[in-house]
Amino acid sequence: MSFPVTALLLLLPHEARGLRVGTSPSNSRRCCDARAESEQPVRLWNSGVCPFAQRVWIALLELETPFTHQIIDLADKPSEFLRLSELASGSKDKSTVPLLETGTGEVVSESLDIVRLLGRAARSKGPGSRAKGDCFG
Repeated sequence: MSFPVTALLLLLPHEARGLRVGTSPSNSRRCCDARAESEQPVRLWNSGVCPFAQRVWIALLELETPFTHQIIDLADKPSEFLRLSELASGSKDKSTVPLLETGTGEVVSESLDIVRLLGRAARSKGPGSRAKGDCFG
């Protein structure tokens, strides 16, 4: 399998930081933090190939937000994902990635809405995070 050079350039800095990134369906990976999965305040549901979900994934990595990366097979969506998708969209018919669960119980499904939410959260962390947060929303 070959990857475009730009994709490798995006992944290499994060791989160098020791982040574990999964590509197979139904795998969950912790990113940005060594805390146990149960302590991760944010969970990203992703197919691994969706460019909109990759936008959110990159924002999470760049903002150094601790999260769990749940990679799913879109042909065989887990029931938990379907339940959360219904909460986010208000419809049983829409179950797309990305889907983000926050530590406060909020579920967001549109990539731009998620990135803006992450940007606002980063800005509220203080001056050091404000500049990065401004880049994302």
